[in-house]
Amino acid sequence: MSIRITDYGMDAVASTNPVTTSSAIPSFENWHMYTAVGTGTSAPATSDTGLDAEVARTNSNGGFSMQESKEFDSVANVIRYTSTTYRVFNFTSAYNLTEYGHFTSSSGANAVFRDLFRQDPNDPNSQAVVISVQDGDQLQIIKIFVLEVDWSDIAKTVTFTVPDGTDLSFPGTQGFGGTDTTYLDRFLRSLWPGDGERRYICLLAGTQPTDRTQAVNATGAACVTANSLPYTAGSYTRRFTGTFGTSSANATWSGLAFTGMYLLDNIAFRFVFDTADSFTKEDTHTLELYLDVSWSRG
Repeated sequence: MSIRITDYGMDAVASTNPVTTSSAIPSFENWHMYTAVGTGTSAPATSDTGLDAEVARTNSNGGFSMQESKEFDSVANVIRYTSTTYRVFNFTSAYNLTEYGHFTSSSGANAVFRDLFRQDPNDPNSQAVVISVQDGDQLQIIKIFVLEVDWSDIAKTVTFTVPDGTDLSFPGTQGFGGTDTTYLDRFLRSLWPGDGERRYICLLAGTQPTDRTQAVNATGAACVTANSLPYTAGSYTRRFTGTFGTSSANATWSGLAFTGMYLLDNIAFRFVFDTADSFTKEDTHTLELYLDVSWSRG
């Protein structure tokens, strides 16, 4: 487990909108937009919210645009988003820099990541080094952020809890709607635990494809808004819930789906029962569905 991502950073994703303010392209950058450097020497800890001795903080990219890529890695069985961001410092004084971190805003104790400068920046156990800068020097820090969604366990079981009755369990297969870049944008944005993105929970009808890369059959589906429940700091789990009342979705269903802004043309996650049309909701039933999104340090 990397201790360089702070506890504050782990919580910050739950309050971060996964969509940039200027477009519908997800950047996942709002929780670590700023980078700071300093002269402190203590080892990083998950409880850190700042540097030991910060001397400068910036969100300037120095003219280098952020780069993004999305992919489905069928070998590692993960959905992967990668961004490369540049931060450029212009110094007017001399410093012996020893530490750096990434922050949610331009000031304050809100570090989401902290470490010492090291011989190998990808190895937190490599030797710490000093970077000396003078008046007029520039320093460029290149930040590579990788977000992965585990997709190794395809077969699942969904259980419906029946108050004062017998619970119902349905085995099935989880999947998504394709592997193109547009689809992966939707998938990652919809499953990001932060606020600001409208989502829906849907019931799927009829015959559904079992191939996890195939789009769902949207004919006859029913959807309700998925509400995000309040986040508890330190839990690293966010619950989304949607409710079908007694007057809605009274039919036979063959799967579930979790979607983004545009309902069924924006499927992000789906679960298809092994036996089609295996679950029936009647007008005496209220159906409440939950989706828990959990995250952890890499």
